[in-house]
Amino acid sequence: MPADPITALEARTMTDIINNRHKPRLPLTALLFGSGTRSKNLTTETVQVDTLVGTYEMAPMVNKDGKAVSISRKNFDSATIETPCIKLEMPLSDSDLLLQRRAGNIDVDTDGVDYMKQSALEQINEDIESMEIAIAYRTEWMISQLLQGGISYTNDETGASFALTLSKPAGNTFTVPILWNVEGALPLIDIKNAKKVAQIDNHGPAPTIGLMGANAADALRTRIEKGWVNPITRDSGVAAGSASLLSEWEDMGLCFIARLGNVDFWEVAAQYTDDKGVVTDAIRTDYVEFIPNSQTGVRDRITYYGKKRSATAVEANRSIGKVFARSYIDTIRDVWMSEIQSRPLTWWEHPQWYVSMKVI
Repeated sequence: MPADPITALEARTMTDIINNRHKPRLPLTALLFGSGTRSKNLTTETVQVDTLVGTYEMAPMVNKDGKAVSISRKNFDSATIETPCIKLEMPLSDSDLLLQRRAGNIDVDTDGVDYMKQSALEQINEDIESMEIAIAYRTEWMISQLLQGGISYTNDETGASFALTLSKPAGNTFTVPILWNVEGALPLIDIKNAKKVAQIDNHGPAPTIGLMGANAADALRTRIEKGWVNPITRDSGVAAGSASLLSEWEDMGLCFIARLGNVDFWEVAAQYTDDKGVVTDAIRTDYVEFIPNSQTGVRDRITYYGKKRSATAVEANRSIGKVFARSYIDTIRDVWMSEIQSRPLTWWEHPQWYVSMKVI
């Protein structure tokens, strides 16, 4: 017997959009370029970076009636860097709105309200937000590259290439004498050596954070779990720090491991996917990246934003700034277009304060 026409109808209630997209995890941006760091909007497409190099010398003594002695002036290095360029766009056609209704919305004219136009505006805002997130991920990638000593980028599809080498001394990247996954390793001495490189050799602030790749983090956890880092026991009489094997992953993708030698060690789970779909860890798996997180370190970091090469941005008096976003109707393709431009360059003025230590 056929079902009753009324009871056979399915009653449904529209729900809000269920957002199942990944929340951005940008630990390097938050830790290194968060509150207190500087940004500068450039009036040009390039930035000139000037550096005084050399060491101070002890003043020579002369007889009280003697002639003054000349001393050398510090060397002056200058580099001009063109800020990398990002331009993104998303088209939105009339058929997208009519045939592929956005989740949670209706696209009809009711009570004098143009829901189709309203839906288009909402979609444009969402597209711009998505493109802003893409730029944020690219900035996170830049910071990851800087920790390794420079930024290198090539895109065969767009023809864009960008290469920048920091003046990070060769001695700031080294391998520990005894790897941390080998019994007999001495992490506290290795930490002291990393501090010496930053503070004594390069006259910088003390590193207070150690960002660890997956293998390096597991090696340190293993040493702690097996009791191989003896000074952290409470009855040792030696003040070295404390460790936790109960830490959870934080929203940013960080997991606290230990505080040793006055350095907080965190495992970084963040990854990025390059233009070819290759997934890479933000922190090299076998490394610890030591960074200064004191006020001195924060003041050292800056993000430059180059001037946008866009007639529309110039006309809108928005060619100078962090981001230029707009929406318009492309009359040739007969679609709404969302477009965003930015020219960010993350930078630290004292790369010699950053130490990369291979522990696996």
